[in-house]
Amino acid sequence: MAQADALCAALRAEAPGGGLRLRVLATGPATVSAQLDRVTGQGDQPGARMDFNVMDRTLQPDDFTRFARDLLRYGLPD
Repeated sequence: MAQADALCAALRAEAPGGGLRLRVLATGPATVSAQLDRVTGQGDQPGARMDFNVMDRTLQPDDFTRFARDLLRYGLPD
């Protein structure tokens, strides 16, 4: 749950406007998988599943910031 909370906080900092739904699909000490959906008046538009993994350490706060940026940049539907 801590990974999901950290990712939510990072997304709020990167995209404060709203209109997005975060679905955390899997978490672990060194991994997080998530999908970011765009919420519109015409219904939800699902984004791509993205995975973030590190080796030889646990996830750190900066990792969630980078993953949030990647979700916003590459994971949202067009």
